Amino acid sequence: MLVAVVPMPDLEMGERVCAYVQPRPGARLHFNDILSFLKDRKASVLHFPERIEFIDTMPFTKAEKIDKMALVKDIGEKNKRQMMRVMQLPSLGPSWIEVVSPPKP
Repeated sequence: MLVAVVPMPDLEMGERVCAYVQPRPGARLHFNDILSFLKDRKASVLHFPERIEFIDTMPFTKAEKIDKMALVKDIGEKNKRQMMRVMQLPSLGPSWIEVVSPPKP
């Protein structure tokens, strides 16, 4: 299994923790499996990822290191797409932009 932890953009906190996991072939992992693993090793809840992305292939640089910049770009694009979908949902009341915009004087 390969794991990389990267910052994920967040409107409230600035950044949150996102873990990318490439399971071993044939292995089936879920978010709760990862959290149980961390709890069993007495990891602080402050270090738990708030989002886990399971991927088939981890990107690597030419130096054969995990390409974290590619993962940061990937999670940024996924967050943008999610926000665009939220903004288009009519049943949620005011648009996302109206919710996060500061009040006008």
